[in-house]
Amino acid sequence: MTLDDLLNKQYDKMNYNCFHFMMEAFEYFYGVDISEQFNKFLEDGMTTRRRTTMFHKCGYKEAQIVLINYWDGLHCGLMVHGRLLHITDEYNVKWEPLEQVSIFAYKIRYYEYNQNPAQPI
Repeated sequence: MTLDDLLNKQYDKMNYNCFHFMMEAFEYFYGVDISEQFNKFLEDGMTTRRRTTMFHKCGYKEAQIVLINYWDGLHCGLMVHGRLLHITDEYNVKWEPLEQVSIFAYKIRYYEYNQNPAQPI
């Protein structure tokens, strides 16, 4: 896949939404397919009973993955050079400042991927 292919993706609520896009963009930029781990992470409610996980909460500057809660649902994107690369039903792919995307958010969480998490304590 080329960058043009990624940037020309079309949003489809059921078949290709922001989560599909973020996982594909992560693989493009970082060379790692996180789809299986990220889907498990979401299914587990973004928390784990263990003290280790493949996705660690982090600060804004370290973030790779951003999850944004709006009153009508959850949205996600990938941080690329300090801006959020994401896909929406209105505009398809956008790369914009997080401040612009988060205007109506009530919660924002930042995560980084850890390919080799420590063993459970």
